[in-house]
Amino acid sequence: MNDLAPLMLGIVLGAFVLSCLIYERVGRATGKIIAVIGIGLGVGLLTWGIYSAIEGELQPLQAGPIIFKSIGQVIGWGAGLLGGGVTALVLAFVGSTSDSSR
Repeated sequence: MNDLAPLMLGIVLGAFVLSCLIYERVGRATGKIIAVIGIGLGVGLLTWGIYSAIEGELQPLQAGPIIFKSIGQVIGWGAGLLGGGVTALVLAFVGSTSDSSR
């Protein structure tokens, strides 16, 4: 039973990616959702890292396989997620045409 789960997850994920490539609106909406999540997590981690730097101590946090142990690591992850979120947002709008011009 557990051997079938990764296969089914791969099939579902592959079908979703294929639908994003075929239907432009689905791909753009997915890109915007990923952008909002990335920007939100990036701003949150940057805020937490800067606040921890001001206070002088960081409470270690484990988020899945990632363990934040230093202030620089938190700020780096925050900046990376913020940059990735902004990039995803820009790419979601590149090449879009307004429906009123057609």
